[in-house]
Amino acid sequence: MLSYEAARDRVREALPAARLIGIDGMPLSGKSTLAERLAADLNLPCFGLDEFFDAPSMTVGYPFDYFRYDQFEAALIAFRAGEPVTYHPFDWPGMRVSDEVLTVAPGQTLIVEGCSILQPRFRGLFDLTFYVQGDYETRKTAQHKRDGDGLAQMWERSVWPSIELYLATDPAGAADCVVAGRGL
Repeated sequence: MLSYEAARDRVREALPAARLIGIDGMPLSGKSTLAERLAADLNLPCFGLDEFFDAPSMTVGYPFDYFRYDQFEAALIAFRAGEPVTYHPFDWPGMRVSDEVLTVAPGQTLIVEGCSILQPRFRGLFDLTFYVQGDYETRKTAQHKRDGDGLAQMWERSVWPSIELYLATDPAGAADCVVAGRGL
C-alpha cells in the first residue's frame, strides 16, 4: 500500500505521457484529499464524479442510478481526444444539476476522482489508476460527522449496500496502485 509521497512519485513518473489519472475508493476513504493534494503539488486540474451527480433516487443497485455516467464517459473520451471537457456540475445546495457550464482545457493531464470510476466500463480510459483504501469505522464516523443523523438511514439503506455491489467488480484489483487512505 502506497503512501501519499509514493503515489505522487508514481504520477510524476507517468507525466507527461499520462493524460488521465483515475482515483477510486469507497466514500470518505480519502479520494478527494489525494486528488486535491496531487493537483496542488503537481499543478494539475482535477474534477470529481460527484460533479456528475443527478437528483438521487437512492435505490440499491449498481451501476448507481444517481450519476450521469453517460455524460461523465463522454467528458473523459473528449479529453482523451484532445478536446475540452465541458459539463454542468451538480449544485449541491440546490440539489439539482446547475445551469452553469464548466470547462477543463485539453493539453494537460487531468486527475479524476470518484467512487466507481474504475468500473469495467471506464477502466480503459485512464492511463494511471489508484484505489484509496480507508478504514471502515473511520469512514463511517467521518460520514456521520459530515452528514449528521439526518442522512444516516439513507447511507445504511441504499448507499452502503450499493457500494457493496460495486466492490464485487474489484476496483482495488483493477487499480495500478493502492494508496493508504483515511484511518490507515
